Amino acid sequence: MFEGGIRGPSFISWPGRIQKGEVRDQFAVNTDWFPTLAELCGIELDTKNLDGKSLVPILKNKEAETLHTDGYCWAFKDMWVAVKGKWKLLGNPHDTSQPDVVFSEKLILVNLEEDPGETTNLAEKYP
Repeated sequence: MFEGGIRGPSFISWPGRIQKGEVRDQFAVNTDWFPTLAELCGIELDTKNLDGKSLVPILKNKEAETLHTDGYCWAFKDMWVAVKGKWKLLGNPHDTSQPDVVFSEKLILVNLEEDPGETTNLAEKYP
């Protein structure tokens, strides 16, 4: 649930549409690929009940706004995460890559722009 375990690159080759070496850094998640591929294949979907959003606007315009402006939430076992903009809130956190590390805090709030390593808990400063 920490960025080191969930943040990963994606690579897309779309000759004639995306220039070699272009980079996108908008927030996207794995659930975005289903509506993206459907749109690219011309398949109409009823997307109102899908968590994912088509990435086509971002693929076509590297300056496009992040699609999940209202935020995104997910859970794993007893942990949960809510991300909105630069903020990430973790509930019942534990680092599955370091099982011997125990957090005393029930909530961890981080500013991903300033602290992508999630080392400083801002929950008390910004309740």
